[in-house]
Amino acid sequence: AWTQGHVPHYITNNPMIANAYAQLVLNFLIALPIQDLAKPIYILEIGAGSGRFAFHFLKLFNNLIKNTPLAKQQIIYLLTDLAESNVAFWKNHPCLQPYLQSGQLDLAMFDPSNDLEINLVFSGNRLAKKDFVNPEVIIANYFFDSLPCDVFSIRNGILCEELISLYTGQNQHANADLESLSSVEIRFDPHFISTNYYSRTDYNQILRSYQHIPNNSYFTFPIDALQSVSNLLQISSEQTLFVSADKGNFQLDLQYTSTEPEISLHGRAISMMVNYHALAEYIKLIDGKTLQSKHRKEGLVFSVFLTKSANPAFKQIQNTYNQVIEAASPDDFFVLKRMMQQNYDLMTLEQLLAFARLSLYDPQIFRDMLPRLISFSQNLIDDQHENLYQVAQRVWDLFFPIGETINLYHLLAKLFISLSRYKEACDCLQASQCFFGTSLEHEEILGLIPDHSKGIISFKK
Repeated sequence: AWTQGHVPHYITNNPMIANAYAQLVLNFLIALPIQDLAKPIYILEIGAGSGRFAFHFLKLFNNLIKNTPLAKQQIIYLLTDLAESNVAFWKNHPCLQPYLQSGQLDLAMFDPSNDLEINLVFSGNRLAKKDFVNPEVIIANYFFDSLPCDVFSIRNGILCEELISLYTGQNQHANADLESLSSVEIRFDPHFISTNYYSRTDYNQILRSYQHIPNNSYFTFPIDALQSVSNLLQISSEQTLFVSADKGNFQLDLQYTSTEPEISLHGRAISMMVNYHALAEYIKLIDGKTLQSKHRKEGLVFSVFLTKSANPAFKQIQNTYNQVIEAASPDDFFVLKRMMQQNYDLMTLEQLLAFARLSLYDPQIFRDMLPRLISFSQNLIDDQHENLYQVAQRVWDLFFPIGETINLYHLLAKLFISLSRYKEACDCLQASQCFFGTSLEHEEILGLIPDHSKGIISFKK
């Protein structure tokens, strides 16, 4: 799904957003006292998908904490997903091995809407409430939009639940899979209900807050997202920072529409807009704090939730949030990227390298500008040669392959060869072989390296 572009991936899996989160997490952890120095601090990512965000985060976060008191504190990143195949992918990924072996990373299949324990794959530990004694961070990017939600409407001033029916064509079976959903007709059928619809009073209190929206309006209620947040807070530290980015809205007047809610298809996956207003109302009911971004209509919503006991860190988090999310959002950079990538062929070497640095050495951005960069590589003066080499090295360090059709390791190897950096070219080829295996292209690139340099391989990610 990631490599074929069915599921949105890049916008929440790049160095820019990883750096913004790393800054938030750093300042959160510095602002609160560590309760037990002998126990780890946990950073829990749910619905982590490819694992690329975690890799970028760990690279950048480790650099940030080097000269802080956190450098001596054990911090464990918990990479989790509902899909067993994703966990298996991470377990065998070459780029994650150093973090797994050092104990800074562990993996788990975890469904926050149902699970109250986390069973770790690598260490074999089972984590429950008693294990989360220090301040904790939870990350959920592009997770809530794929969870089931309820749909309601207001009819003649009365709250109704909307029941969904699926209608297929004559030649389709009723149990047709997701690939045929695009041809399925979705019908909504209203039924009057009580405002005590749920078994939990807090959910009903939030639901009642939508009773006064305009007549003949529809709205979604993120029941599984609410249950996930509730479960996570049951097993988490008393001092928890929750960070999320997803498509959705947090303003009340944007939660309802006069038309039926849209269901988006992503290959074999579906998603809906996230009602962040309801999630924020839940956090307020438990006396927590919330921060939510102003955003473009089609952009991401960045939300930060703090539990009550973590409220002393709110001012610090608010200042950091304003700097890394509000003032210069990763979503703003995504808009700039789309414009810049259409103009790489018109840019000078200095302009290309400046944008690569501004992107925090984003491998995808560098991959797209590589043909233009290689065209410059034969006519470089000393400073330009060194600058291009340094940028390429930083990009190589942040590359986390997920099975893309275009092998960036091969492209980087060609660039290093054009710069007469044969050791680095050999390292790229060895890294490529670890992940992609051998190929005819691999052998052709290897043939471009002088024989005396082929033994100089010291691949270390």
